Amino acid sequence: MSYGLGEDDLRRLARVLSRTAVDPEFRALALKDPHAAIAEATGVSLPPAFQIRFDEQPKELDALVVLPPLALPAQELSDAELEAVAGGEMDGDDGVCWDTCDITCDRSCKKTCGVTDIEVSVPIAM
Repeated sequence: MSYGLGEDDLRRLARVLSRTAVDPEFRALALKDPHAAIAEATGVSLPPAFQIRFDEQPKELDALVVLPPLALPAQELSDAELEAVAGGEMDGDDGVCWDTCDITCDRSCKKTCGVTDIEVSVPIAM
């Protein structure tokens, strides 16, 4: 599962990063247990499935850049994915929504998936 970061998330992350720059014990916690560090600094518990890691920049590097996920060309849907959308079925009441899709089913997808940079289409008819 992929998670996007909203403005509030980025502000919380900035709070965590600021504290790691001045508090050696908290920095060690962030490196060892990012979920615990984020919860301590922000009061927010991340979902267990959310994987996050803090790394220190090696002293010999001038910059450390994390590359974004590789954007591969669209691939065919698996049989399971085709079965899930066949006949107008949708994921719950919110419709089908993929972060990489050009369309979304209804406005609730924007709330549940965090998709904000696309136009919303007409809901799928059942």
